[in-house]
Amino acid sequence: MMFNKLKEYMERIFPFMKNNKIEEGLINPITLCFSDRKLNIDFSEELAKSSVKVVRLSMLLGIATYIIFGLKYEILESPDKYLFYRIIGIIEFSTVFVLTYFSLYKKYSQFIISGLILFGGFNVLMISLDNGNNLYVGLILTSIYAHSLLRFRFVFASLTTWILVSTYLTIISISPDIPEFILINNTFFLVTANLLGMVASYSIEYYMRANFWKSRQLHEKR
Repeated sequence: MMFNKLKEYMERIFPFMKNNKIEEGLINPITLCFSDRKLNIDFSEELAKSSVKVVRLSMLLGIATYIIFGLKYEILESPDKYLFYRIIGIIEFSTVFVLTYFSLYKKYSQFIISGLILFGGFNVLMISLDNGNNLYVGLILTSIYAHSLLRFRFVFASLTTWILVSTYLTIISISPDIPEFILINNTFFLVTANLLGMVASYSIEYYMRANFWKSRQLHEKR
């Protein structure tokens, strides 16, 4: 009886599992894509629709972060030599915020967010490199933001954040002015943070797909 309850509990947690194996042809365990193309399209549209308020709030949070850090530098390091980068960042987040009110966003939400993370990430990267690598933690914040706040698909979030991390680490590894201990330290924290972010985004998307699939099944049974 206890075993049956445990099995029932596991099936609720992992709805794509059957006899301890992912049901063949239902979902790819790596990319988290449904095998059915229409099901993928429906999920993407539902994801864009249901998460739009969260995305808008995330855009406002991104704008607020740029403004707060800008004010901090105005106070501590006046004048703020990174003002240009911050203005660009605010424009990027504001643009995506506005786009969420158009039908274009519903269709291309993942590509739009990918562009935001890449351009915004490179914006942070330029500030980090110009600041003696004291601001590399900005890339960690970017990774957390991409993997957990944007309802960004696991594959897209992983690809964009690893592009940023790899670019940053490549640049500092060939820089003659960067001590080896800083390179090792930054590499460890950036890679670890991104791996943890991947676990988070994988879990988030997995359960969003699980809920979507169960809702679809209930609808079909009615």
